[in-house]
Amino acid sequence: MHLAKLYFAWEDPIIHVVDEDVFFEEKNNAILHGKSSPYYSETLNNAICAIGANLAGNQDLDLPEPASEFFSARAKALLDIEMDSPTVATVQALVVMSMAARLSADLGLHLDVSKHKLTGLLTDRDLKIRAIAFWGVFVHEQ
Repeated sequence: MHLAKLYFAWEDPIIHVVDEDVFFEEKNNAILHGKSSPYYSETLNNAICAIGANLAGNQDLDLPEPASEFFSARAKALLDIEMDSPTVATVQALVVMSMAARLSADLGLHLDVSKHKLTGLLTDRDLKIRAIAFWGVFVHEQ
């Protein structure tokens, strides 16, 4: 719940995709009553937790790998199954999982950082990889 709360506090207000009250209500119905809902899925839950774990700095969780990677891998695996009968929650999960454009901007991949090559902070290889990642995200998101 903590990771989802972080997502709703910091990420969802920027790109509002999931209604927080409905998400937690439908999650509660799924867990307590076994009710399926077009507005909640474990795929969406894991995608939200992946973002929340990233916001938390992957701390305080007893997992064999960084929490954001753990939840992201689970979301991707569950997505394959969920695509057989997609719902609104599937669409929401796909949006949450594809926030690559926002993350690339957060990392400054769109900025000209070639001056850092002179200071030794970045190499030609770093500059090339950053450019490839930025343009790949740009084209993919179009």
